[in-house]
Amino acid sequence: MQEAIIKTIYSKTEFAEKTKKELLDLVIGDDKSDLAENLKLGCEARYPSKKVKNQVWAKIIDPENSLSRYQRKEYMQGFFQRDEFCPMFVKNYVSEVKNLATHGDSEFMVSFVENTYPLACANDYLIKDLNKLLTPYKDNSKYSYYYKTVKDVIETLEISQKVKEFARA
Repeated sequence: MQEAIIKTIYSKTEFAEKTKKELLDLVIGDDKSDLAENLKLGCEARYPSKKVKNQVWAKIIDPENSLSRYQRKEYMQGFFQRDEFCPMFVKNYVSEVKNLATHGDSEFMVSFVENTYPLACANDYLIKDLNKLLTPYKDNSKYSYYYKTVKDVIETLEISQKVKEFARA
């Protein structure tokens, strides 16, 4: 519960950086475990700064970084928590999804597509762009898992869009 609260606070612009760090230090204390380290990474990914977002994005997509899959997952899950960063990174997301179809390992592709998808950014253009990516792979059994994974994300984005429309009505 504390972890979720800290992550939410880190994503907010209403809290000063000093306050965020003090709260994180209070929650983590002397804990040097992987869970504490992952919490720090999750907070960093949510931090509302273009500079930090650029740094985190570079770490997410760098195949040579030393992050464990759990550390990378923390970055991925926290990245698109704020919609004001969507315009800057949605095209990068689509480009990376496209690249992973032919140049990435399947484990990273699934993790990236499932954990980084920009739910806060769901719109017709994103859905259309992702659907375009699927066309060459629709009937290719070699890419069936890629196709299914991206298709699942598209369905989730479509549902999110419908929920937002319903909430506005």
